[in-house]
Amino acid sequence: MMDSNLLFYILLEGTDCLEGLFGDRRTQDHARNFDIDQLAGKLSVATLINAAMEHNPDLDKGHQRLALKDAMGIDHVNPRSWTGNVCVGDVDLKTEWKQGRVDAEQILQKFFRSQVNFIKIFSKPNHDLLRPLGEYVGCNYYTR
Repeated sequence: MMDSNLLFYILLEGTDCLEGLFGDRRTQDHARNFDIDQLAGKLSVATLINAAMEHNPDLDKGHQRLALKDAMGIDHVNPRSWTGNVCVGDVDLKTEWKQGRVDAEQILQKFFRSQVNFIKIFSKPNHDLLRPLGEYVGCNYYTR
C-alpha cells in the first residue's frame, strides 16, 4: 500500500507532547535534582495540567521553546545527520514484533524472575498490547 523505497525518520513525527509534559513538570518548581517519587508526582500534576488545557484550549498559550526556527544545535532532527537504514521496505514488522516479545520475556525473567507467556495472554478475545487484561489500560468508561 506504500512505496517500499520511502524513508521514514520517526523523530520528524514530533515530540512536542513529550516536551510539553516535561516542560510542565519543570515549571512546577526549579529543583534540578529529584527522586523517582518526586518525578512521579510532578508528572501526574503535569498530566492534569495538560488535560485541563485540552478541555480549555483558549487558556493554553503553548510552549514558546518548542519551535526549531533559528535554534542552535538541532542536528539531531536533521535527516542528513542520521546514519543507518531508514527505508520502510527493509522493515519486517512481524519479525520485529516477535523479537520485541522475546526481549520483553527475557527482561521480565531477568529482573522479576517471572515467566510471561504473551502468546497465551494475547490469544484470548479482546486481549492485546493495549488490553492485556481485557480492558484498555488507564481508561474508564462511564455510562450515563
